[in-house]
Amino acid sequence: MSVVISLAASVITFAFAGAVLWQYRRKRRMHQFVWAIALLCYGAATSAQFVAEARGWSTGAFRIWYLSGGLLTAAYLGQGTAFLLLPRRAGRVIFALLLLVSIVATVRIFTVPLRLSQILPPAGKVTPQATSLPADLRAYAVVLNIYGTLLLVGGAVWSAIVYLDSRLDRRRRAGHRVVSNLLIAGGAMVIASAGSFEALGHGEFLYAGEILGIGIIFAGFLRSGGRPRPAAVEQRTEETRPPQPPAIQADDAVAASIAAPARPLRRISERSAAGRH
Repeated sequence: MSVVISLAASVITFAFAGAVLWQYRRKRRMHQFVWAIALLCYGAATSAQFVAEARGWSTGAFRIWYLSGGLLTAAYLGQGTAFLLLPRRAGRVIFALLLLVSIVATVRIFTVPLRLSQILPPAGKVTPQATSLPADLRAYAVVLNIYGTLLLVGGAVWSAIVYLDSRLDRRRRAGHRVVSNLLIAGGAMVIASAGSFEALGHGEFLYAGEILGIGIIFAGFLRSGGRPRPAAVEQRTEETRPPQPPAIQADDAVAASIAAPARPLRRISERSAAGRH
């Protein structure tokens, strides 16, 4: 049963990644592109997990699983939030640093010597153990996951603060960011909680938590593309516009009454001029 659920998690994740890439193709927003990378990384991790469930763990499956799931997924989820909330230049600088760290970590995980006996899951668990990895690789995992978590949670909190404070969001356009960032952060927390339960010996929650978490994250991705409708904005503007004084309304009515008979008179004069010619 765990093999089927792990396969389902992989298929769903890659389908979600394709949908976000399609969204990026239409709108060309960097946060969508980076979130698609995060989904592809997570799909690679669940695929390695599926292969391990079906055929047993190998050092190759472990390298892919640790790199994509343990190192990159959370960091790129957070980077997408950085592109959504931070100034464009700051987001690009941080993204360049993240790409550099990703390259170094990729080279490191695929060149470090590994023995299968060192990584096999202990009794009662389904995920392999990474305690035998070199200290620098484990440090990369800590730094990248803290970076991603801080941006996910911090982005959700900051979006809520901006939305609730009209001085920071005068156009009231941050509502969609509150919902999307809360969904993305909540989905990441669901996946992390499933991993925590697995570490405590409750591996039955792992795959269901992965599917649920990635579904919530995908809902946040879709929600991030929403914008207030112009008609709704105009309606709110019309509703909040202060009423005109009676004197101004009376002047407008007089002007309209003067302009009304002027139009047919202008037409008569134009026809008379045309007849003389």
